[in-house]
Amino acid sequence: QCPGGSYDNSQECELVNTLVTTLLSSGSVTVNQIGVISPYNGQLELLSRTLPSGVEVLTADRAQGRDKECIIVSFTRSNKEGQVGELLKDKSRLNVILTRARSKLILVGNSATLNNNPLLRDLIELLGKKKWILPVSQTV
Repeated sequence: QCPGGSYDNSQECELVNTLVTTLLSSGSVTVNQIGVISPYNGQLELLSRTLPSGVEVLTADRAQGRDKECIIVSFTRSNKEGQVGELLKDKSRLNVILTRARSKLILVGNSATLNNNPLLRDLIELLGKKKWILPVSQTV
């Protein structure tokens, strides 16, 4: 937890940076076509300091109406207790988070934590059935 009560996750930040760099170097999107969403201001501050200039970094509330070709979502929360927090329990926020991408939606999060939210559990189950989940080592 960050000062001020928000949350950040440096491992997710590093992974998001790697994803953005890879997408840009592939030429599949430009910097202005990428948006990163996190429900937590602490994570957004961390991402803003490290992402390339031009990548839009938004909370779910600020993402309303801000569609991008590629959206990367950093769910941020990762803990042994499996607490997802109140922001990720809000159906309207989750709707905004999951519907901003025009063509590419990349979700970054700890599935063990996110599985404690019924809506996200259903999404993770669906993604798993389609083999769209890529496990990442804890050393990333």
